[in-house]
Formats: sequence, structure tokens, C-alpha cells
Amino acid sequence: SWAIALSETFVLGLGLSVQYRGPFTPFESMTGQYDPGEEFLVTGGMDVRLSETTTFSTDLVYTTYGKDLLDGEETYKAGNKFVTHVQLKINKGYNEFRLFCRYRSKDKNQIAIAGTFLPDEQKTIPNQFDIMARYRFRMGQRHYGALIGELKFFDETSVWNKTKILAFGLNPEFSLSPNVKMPVQLKYSICDIENGSKLTGFEFGLGLYFSF
Repeated sequence: SWAIALSETFVLGLGLSVQYRGPFTPFESMTGQYDPGEEFLVTGGMDVRLSETTTFSTDLVYTTYGKDLLDGEETYKAGNKFVTHVQLKINKGYNEFRLFCRYRSKDKNQIAIAGTFLPDEQKTIPNQFDIMARYRFRMGQRHYGALIGELKFFDETSVWNKTKILAFGLNPEFSLSPNVKMPVQLKYSICDIENGSKLTGFEFGLGLYFSF
């Protein structure tokens, strides 16, 4: 990965990576081995300081996959994936506001038939668009609180109705000592499935951070 500072307020970044997965035998009685295709990832982004308290950043991530092999023969190729992130962050004293947006799109997968790779008839993984906001504020001298809100949209596919999910909650962080912090997460979600039912859910999380 590389980062290039074009000025005191503008930085460009570029990243390349390759992930290799070795062959394996999924179950004992299987003849031959399954060899997943390699994963190639290209990223690019920029970070801009709009003022002393405000920054804007964006990232583009493109992922392509090699062909899977079964007993040495090509059988499957996962669809290419594109993801973009946009983030706005504003700091004022001990408080911070963060707005984060993400879009993800994945192409159809391909299956080998009679030695030729053909795309799936229907797209099974939906395009997804997320908006997330978080406001973190100081509570007293040692503790912090945070208000969180999320809105997610999923496009319709052959196996998935158009769906949106709304979530909101609290994310306080308590300082038990100078070296120990305890984050807590409370979140309530509402899922609205087009031509279907509505679902609700509640999430509770608790953790500990240690600094040595």
C-alpha cells in the first residue's frame, strides 16, 4: 500500500493485495481436492482535511477472484465485487460526529458447463447501500456516550425481496480505571421486507479494553 501527501490537507492512497488459498479435501471420502481461486484486491482512496475540525475521506475497493478447481478441473468463479465508502468526521472538543456511507455491488457468479463458464441466470447477492451516523460525547471527566443510527437498503434479487433495515441505539463507554474501559452497546432494529413481513430485534453488547 502507498500513501501520497499532495498537500498538508490532501492525501491519496493506493493498495494492492493477493490472497492465496491452498487446496484441501472437504470430506474424507472425496476424490481429489478442492482448490479455491485466488483473490485479487485493488483499493484507492483520498483523505481531505476541510478545516481544523472536519475531515472527509473516501475509498474504492475492487475485488476479483480466480477460478476454483475440483480435482484439477475448473468448476466455479465468484463474481467480481465493488465497494465504495464515504465518511465525514467532525470533531469539536471532546465530542465527535461521524457520518459513514457504503455501497456494495457483486456481479453474478459463473459455473463451468461443458468446459465453458456461464453466468448464473439470476443474481443472488443483492446490491447494498448503508448510511450510518454516530455522535460521541463526553460524560464527566472519564466516561463517554454515543448515539448511533443506521439505515440499510438491499435491492431485490431472485431469492431476496427488496428490504430496508432501520436501527438506532446507545453506545456508552465507561472508564473503570486509567487502563480499563468497558464499552456497552444497546441497539434496536426494524426490518421491513417488501411484500413480506416486518421483523424487529434487540442487540446488547458488553466488552472490556485493557491498556498495558
